[in-house]
This record gives sequence, C-alpha cells and structure tokens, in this order.
Amino acid sequence: MKNINPYELLEENILQIGNRPIFFVGAGISRRYLNSPNWQQLLEQLIEKIGISRPFEYYLQKYDGNYEKIATDLSDFYFEIAWSNKHKYAEQFFSTNFSKDIFLKFEIANIIKELESFKPFIEENNLKGEYVLMKKTNPHSIITTNYDQLLESSFNNTSVVIGQNIIYEKLKGNKRKVLKIHGCVTKPESIVINEKDYENFINNKKYLTAKLLTYFLEYPIIIMGYSLSDRNILGILQTISEIDLNQEKINNIWFINYTRNNFEEFDKISEKSIILPNNKIITVNLLNVRNYTKLFMSIIKTNKYPYSLTSIANELGFSHWKQIEKYVKMLDIDINHKNYLYESSFGKRYTENFFELVKEKLNS
Repeated sequence: MKNINPYELLEENILQIGNRPIFFVGAGISRRYLNSPNWQQLLEQLIEKIGISRPFEYYLQKYDGNYEKIATDLSDFYFEIAWSNKHKYAEQFFSTNFSKDIFLKFEIANIIKELESFKPFIEENNLKGEYVLMKKTNPHSIITTNYDQLLESSFNNTSVVIGQNIIYEKLKGNKRKVLKIHGCVTKPESIVINEKDYENFINNKKYLTAKLLTYFLEYPIIIMGYSLSDRNILGILQTISEIDLNQEKINNIWFINYTRNNFEEFDKISEKSIILPNNKIITVNLLNVRNYTKLFMSIIKTNKYPYSLTSIANELGFSHWKQIEKYVKMLDIDINHKNYLYESSFGKRYTENFFELVKEKLNS
C-alpha cells in the first residue's frame, strides 16, 4: 500500500460509504489545542492545589501506578477540606443528592475551564490554520472521552449528550451530536475519574457500546488523540470483533497516529492488526501524521456531496432508499439536477442542499 495516496483513499472511503464521518476524539486533541493536562498532570495539579504534603510519586507507588485509585484517595481529601471550608462550594453539594467526590470533580472542572480561552494558545503555537480546517470538516457526530468544551464550541449545529444519557439518545438525525462518554465540565458530577466511576462505566458499557455500534458499522470512523493501547478504543474494537462480519479488516475505521518519531514514516497508510483483550485480532487503517492539516483538508473535500440516498433515508427515518426516490418524484424534485448530483465509480452522491430541500418538502 506504500504507493497509494492515503488521503485519496480516505476520501473514496467516505464517499463510498455515503455518510459523513464520525470522529472519535481523545485527550491528544485537547492537549494540542487547549494545552490541557494528561491524567497524571491533572492528578499532580489536584495534589498541589490543596497542599498535600506527600508528592505525586508517593501515591504512584502506593497504588502501583493506578490513577483511578489515586483519584479515589484524593476524593477523600477534597471531601474533608470542603466540609471545613463550606463557603467555597455550592450549598447543594453538601447533601446526599451528590456523591462525596463532587468536590474533587468540581475542582477538575475549574482546572479545565481555565484553559478554555484557547485561541491565544493556538495562535502562539502556529495551530490557527490547522484548527480552522478542523472546524470545516463537518463530521456527522463526535464521540469523546474529553471533559472540556473544545469540540462543541468548534462546530455549528451541535447538541451535547453527556454520560449515560447517550444510551437513551436518538443518534440518527441531521443535528450533529457531541457524545461525551466520560462526562463534561458543565456537569461536574458526570466526570469519570475514580474507581467507582470506572466501575459504573464498565457496568453500563455494554449498553453504551451497543448504542454506538451503528456508528461503527455504518459510518467512516476517524480516531484521533488516542494511543493504540487506550482501553476505550480497545473496548469498542472488541465489541465490533464479537460480531461476525466475515472480514479480517474493518475498512471504515481510520486510526490517526500523531507522531514525532523521526523513524516512523508519516502520511503513509498501513494496515494495523490490534490484539484485543478477548485475544481476537482486528485490523484497521493506520495513518501516521506529524500534524492534522492534510487530514482535515482531505475530509473537507468530501463535504460537497456528503449524502447517498441510503443515508438520506436513514436521516429522515425511512427504511429504504427507494422510498426516498419515490417521494422525490412525488415532490417534483429533479433528482438528477447537476446542482444536486455527483456520479462516480462508487455510486451517486447528493449535496447538502438536496437533502435540505427534500427534508423541507416532506415536512411541509
């Protein structure tokens, strides 16, 4: 695959599937545009903020490198301090309506919120052009484990769904969704950080992944800001592996590996086989990049003709594309008009204007 332009292959993949891509976004993207802390740095800040005498390394050794257990211990510290300084926190936090870890999570939310006037950081690090391109990529929806509000503030026509509310959300539809599976700073109690949080998350994960499975089977998936060993990614891929797809490689999943390693080829596509916790192997597209400019430009190219008749049918609640074709004729819309249609070797694709016209006519 060395001589293949990976970005042209990605464009073909998006157009062939006929749905806008789903972005799965991890902490690496927030670090890039917000300078947000990683998990260790966040715990270190929390220790420093309340002046605990023990250094972070003490807790690292005590809990054998388990960050969830460290966060659980810090929750107890913040709980005791909050009850001795009640004027620093909202009155409603001091009730059984909230878990005792609300005070730690409130401080986490404050740390992240302080970073969110992110434009100066982007400009200082010459990332403005890349960030502007990201805003133009027009993903169908975004799944993220990040707590911050970078993504919802970067894309128009977006609704935010937090935590377990995703299980009850209707995922299809024209409005873009940011699905925050580990919580959000706007709702501190939703943040997943300690042992109890992860236990609850794992207990509910089968319902969550079942809900997200339609995305992973029917849409191009672009994974950014994660490592290949991230357990959130491995968990989703494991669920996919347990379905009999009669194929060794999952062609619609693209893992974008941001690297500064001079020994790794970048802007080259390869097939990456990943060993999962269930000992199955799943193969995805792997693309090493030094920045995201070419990736975002490539995705933007597919914006003009984002819809197939099948995806239009899905968005508007029909069970088959032939129903849309029938209604279009009834509504006297020229389905083959040059302003609406693009024909390629992988089928017919339609513009956003065509979709909006059909939607408007049906609603009226």
